[in-house]
Amino acid sequence: MPVKRAISPATIEGGDVLHLEDHLICGVTQRTNEEGVNQLRKWFEVEVKTVLDKSIVHLKSYISYLGNGVIISTRKYANHPVLEGFRVLVVPEDEAYAANALAIDEFVLMARGFPKSEKIVREAGYEVITLDMSEFQKCEGALTCLSLLF
Repeated sequence: MPVKRAISPATIEGGDVLHLEDHLICGVTQRTNEEGVNQLRKWFEVEVKTVLDKSIVHLKSYISYLGNGVIISTRKYANHPVLEGFRVLVVPEDEAYAANALAIDEFVLMARGFPKSEKIVREAGYEVITLDMSEFQKCEGALTCLSLLF
């Protein structure tokens, strides 16, 4: 697929786009606007469902797709209509940072230090690898921000 570039006034941020098997979920946030979502729809010719919340920077800080119809989410979005039909694993409010997780095959990478969330993901049948993200957390960075998957 050729490289596409958002054309102004569109803005789109990778941290707002969740890739699922048959569609995308995209946040309309501080970094992605409706025109960006519209261009994304045209580029990929797939359904793009949206979560509108201009108070956040990245949707993936609150929702991550783990594969096999499973989403990990903060309470804020656990009942959002775009998640209907998914099994939603809700992280405890004091472990909200753990919702930014990265699934690769049968493994889920999670930030270390969130044992309740880690247990929830393990009990859902995933192999969990925890990583020390404490320094990145200080500057609002997370696993999905620091990853390129091909």
